[in-house]
Amino acid sequence: MNFIENVVNHAKAGYPGIIVNTSEWTRLEGDVKKAADRCERQFLRWTVTNGWTDDFYKKGTPLPPGPKLFETIITSTEKTIFLMHVFPEFFRDPGMRQAIRETLIHCKSKRKTIVMVSPSIELPEDLEKEFSIIDFNYPTRNELESIIQALCKKVNEKKEKIVEPTGDELHKIADAALGLTVQEGENAFALSIAMHKRLDIDTILQEKRQIVKKSGFLECYDTTDGIDSVGGLDYLKQWLEERSKGFTDEALKFGLLPPKGVLLVGVPGTGKSLVAKVIAKWWQIPLLKLDMGKIFGSLVGASESNIRQALKMAEAVAPCVLFIDELEKGAAGLNGSDSSDGGTTQRVLGTFLSWMQDRTAPVFVVATANNINALPPEMLRKGRWDEIFGIDLPTPEERVEIIKVHLKKCGRDKLITPQNVKKINESVDNFTGAEIEAVIHSAMWKAFGAKQPDVTVQDIISAAKVTKPIHETMAMQINKIREFVATNARSASIKPEEEITKGRDIEMVA
Repeated sequence: MNFIENVVNHAKAGYPGIIVNTSEWTRLEGDVKKAADRCERQFLRWTVTNGWTDDFYKKGTPLPPGPKLFETIITSTEKTIFLMHVFPEFFRDPGMRQAIRETLIHCKSKRKTIVMVSPSIELPEDLEKEFSIIDFNYPTRNELESIIQALCKKVNEKKEKIVEPTGDELHKIADAALGLTVQEGENAFALSIAMHKRLDIDTILQEKRQIVKKSGFLECYDTTDGIDSVGGLDYLKQWLEERSKGFTDEALKFGLLPPKGVLLVGVPGTGKSLVAKVIAKWWQIPLLKLDMGKIFGSLVGASESNIRQALKMAEAVAPCVLFIDELEKGAAGLNGSDSSDGGTTQRVLGTFLSWMQDRTAPVFVVATANNINALPPEMLRKGRWDEIFGIDLPTPEERVEIIKVHLKKCGRDKLITPQNVKKINESVDNFTGAEIEAVIHSAMWKAFGAKQPDVTVQDIISAAKVTKPIHETMAMQINKIREFVATNARSASIKPEEEITKGRDIEMVA
């Protein structure tokens, strides 16, 4: 059901109050007007600067919040939809809240509907039951295509001839702008035309990254690492390969639902974050990173609104990968949330978990966690994730792959011989992938500082000897993580049949 139909149905059903969270004033106003016309209602809008008017562009008498504000609603004899542009402070005054409650009672009996809109509205508890919340989604691909066609026509009328995209090209340009508002999309398209005299996808994507970043809690990543940059983790790679076509029409026709996501738990520095970036590149879909720490705002109710806005944007950009690094930090203090933050953390994570369970948009969530003890049980259960993978310290065979990957990245392919790799491998026993990379870089810096012609295998071995791996410095914590992974997650490196054999071996030893 689209937004207009939703408003029409609520108005016909006699709902007195509707809340909409959006910053797209113009598009929303047009849709509310259309809804009023469809259900044969009058239309009036209120802003602080223009008071009550029947048109977005008409100047009226300024009317601040107060008792007079609701007189127009109560004295109106027509069945009307009233659109009000409000702000968070609007609900903080007890007198205003009482006036709103009394006005809503009147609206219920007189078949009037108040639609309150703001970029961020969180209702006080005494008004929560009085309003219905309706989502106002970002423009669809079809809507963006219409905007592109209208803009091209307008530009060509000014004799600034540009080629109007059609077919697949038009689809790709619109897809590049998914997740932007109408105004943001128009600005990005206009910027592209001004810079290149055509609609350039790279320019639109660059503008989109800046706009998404301005949200404060989402960031649009441009990934360059391919699957070859991940050493080991063969079973995880196989699992991802099987689901790489999960967002295609063929998968839907076969009866498959789009994959939901994976939770990667395990030892820090073992490539969990890299995997998320690689998936987006591999599957050729956008990568969004959600910063859970920035979700929590200072204003009451802002955090809950932030998480909903972030998830809505992810759905608009879909299909995409939504990456959440160190998920446990978002759950920090969850047990004492009621006393420390009024339950904000619980509500934010509750919103996120409900979305994880019920969403239908093709958003593949990749979350990483180091301290799994900080995660609540409900976050680990099946249904939230397609699979929970445990990533342990790399095996000797995986270390060989990791060493080769990092030597290639550094342009030291000539060092990759069986004998050299074997010597390096022996010197980095129980090192993580990140630590192996750090050892190679440390050796290169030392060689550069000593003005050597190049780094040698012996330099790398010497750097490894003076490096204390996390396996030694945080032995107790690492063992706890490995114990959890062994019993609660599927190994990213060992295939299922090998995992069963390993489990039997453990039982026999016990």
